[in-house]
Parts: sequence; C-alpha cells; structure tokens
Amino acid sequence: MKISKTLLFGATALWLLILAYFSFFTTTSASTNLMIYTTGQGFLIALLIPYLNQRKKNRASKC
Repeated sequence: MKISKTLLFGATALWLLILAYFSFFTTTSASTNLMIYTTGQGFLIALLIPYLNQRKKNRASKC
C-alpha cells in the first residue's frame, strides 16, 4: 500500500487538533488526554512504518 506524505501529514494534523480540542476546550481528565495521545501515536506509527519502508526501498533502487 502506497502512503502519501499528504495522508501522513493530514492524519498527524487531525490527531493534533483532536488532542488540542480535548485538552483546552473540554473538561477531560489527564488520563483521558493521555489515552488520546497514546492511541494517536499508535495509529501514526502504524502509518509511518510502511512509509519509511517505502522510502528505504526507493533509495535502495536508485543506488
């Protein structure tokens, strides 16, 4: 599956907006904010690993 930079940056921006919304505009506890943070990090890492593998393959094929 090819993952574009736009998708990766868009997902990152959306996750940060959700985290900022819950942190500053709602009355959530610190544990809720931590759960949102770690869940978002997990999803972003799941997107980032294939993207980095794809870049690694592209660099290896150019050499």
